[in-house]
Amino acid sequence: MDTKVGLVATARDELGAVLRAAQKRRPWHYAISGVTTNDLTLASLLRMTPDQTDQLLLLCGLSTKWKPRHGEIQLKNKIQGKPNRHAWELFAVEQNLTEEYFYFYRHKVKERTGDQKVYWLGVGFSIS
Repeated sequence: MDTKVGLVATARDELGAVLRAAQKRRPWHYAISGVTTNDLTLASLLRMTPDQTDQLLLLCGLSTKWKPRHGEIQLKNKIQGKPNRHAWELFAVEQNLTEEYFYFYRHKVKERTGDQKVYWLGVGFSIS
């Protein structure tokens, strides 16, 4: 197996293991983007910085590289990723994350983010 393919497979498996454990032990709605200073983030669950989490999600294929539109600011020397809904859905199946207790969603939570749309990962909860 190619080293890069092995690294990606290992990272995906480890992330899946953390999320499966969280379904039982730490159910919550984790922000993947838009919230950075709070326990509501996936980074807090993984005990990583938001930048490290962004890089992990890009490595695992769960985010795509993002280029700011005209007028938006790109942070210098920072890899920016945008969560990929379809990739998360496939990842959930691949990692045996129980569908009724796992979801990927995008919506606003004004008291935390203002008008910015945030990508959320529900672990241990149903969207309905």
